[in-house]
Amino acid sequence: MSVEQWKTIFDWATVVLVGLTFVAGAGALCTGNILSERQSAQLMKFEIDLETQKEKTATAEAVVLRLQKARLPRMLHFDSNESLQALTASLKRNPLPTEIVYKKDDSEAYAFAEQIWALLSSARWQVPRPEPVPDDISADVLEQMGAQPLGVTIVVKAIPANETPDDPLAIVTGLLSKSLGSVARSPDPRLQDNAIKIIILQKP
Repeated sequence: MSVEQWKTIFDWATVVLVGLTFVAGAGALCTGNILSERQSAQLMKFEIDLETQKEKTATAEAVVLRLQKARLPRMLHFDSNESLQALTASLKRNPLPTEIVYKKDDSEAYAFAEQIWALLSSARWQVPRPEPVPDDISADVLEQMGAQPLGVTIVVKAIPANETPDDPLAIVTGLLSKSLGSVARSPDPRLQDNAIKIIILQKP
């Protein structure tokens, strides 16, 4: 073959190689974009799954914590020994006649009643030792006394309309609410003025 023919062949080969290079580059670019999109989708799915798992874990931990708390006995809680001393000093300034009753044969209710009695006694309140609710008192009678079916109820002659944080009733209510999460209050006009009755029934 002549030199001209060889040159023609090499020119066409060059064109083919350039075309193949272009096709290869375009193919690499397209496949790279596809792989990048797939990786982004996989990463997004992983992040969504991770957030979902975190939510499930947090929910499970909350359930476990609630179950653990439900099994623990009720106790009075204080932020520090100093806060306990300050609370006792506040109670000493205005002691009130108080009666504490608890559900009979309920050792947990009795233990909590004793804690309250010990605190109020140390503040020199007029409070006898806790007594069990008599067997002959029905649920209807307890309701008439102002007690809720479960938990702790503070009963007074009348719920004060303009209660201040320094009122002894407010102090006792705040302490029990902080320790238990919530506490009920109910009026009973049969009680004497300024008297408090604390009824401790089965733990909710």
